[in-house]
Amino acid sequence: MLTGKIEPKLLDQKLSEYPDYDDNYQVDTISSDKLAQVKEATHLAVIVGTWCPDCHRDIPRLMGVLDSANNSAFTVSYIGVDKNKVDPQGESAAYDFTRLPTYIIMQQGEEIGRITERPQTTLEQDLVKILCQ
Repeated sequence: MLTGKIEPKLLDQKLSEYPDYDDNYQVDTISSDKLAQVKEATHLAVIVGTWCPDCHRDIPRLMGVLDSANNSAFTVSYIGVDKNKVDPQGESAAYDFTRLPTYIIMQQGEEIGRITERPQTTLEQDLVKILCQ
């Protein structure tokens, strides 16, 4: 189980060990093209449990969406928590969350939206709704 700040490559490697890992997701290119046009610096704080089946499926999808958008305005930090939803370094304590994964979207240091557990439509469409309206 990975906890605290996790490098994307290590996270992807750990998640790929599980049968519900989904790296074959077909990104909606219309939505990723819209995300590619976001100009304002945007940070995504992603709370993840490497033991969580929803994370096995959706975190690789998020990575694919961000790769497809290829936008340097986006930065991402992945914060791993244990089954009690805490991490020894206290990185996750700054965020109010109850379900995993939780994606907190911030601009200028302020939260402008979040996706909790499952997107309403798809990750990329929900991100477009938050960032491009």
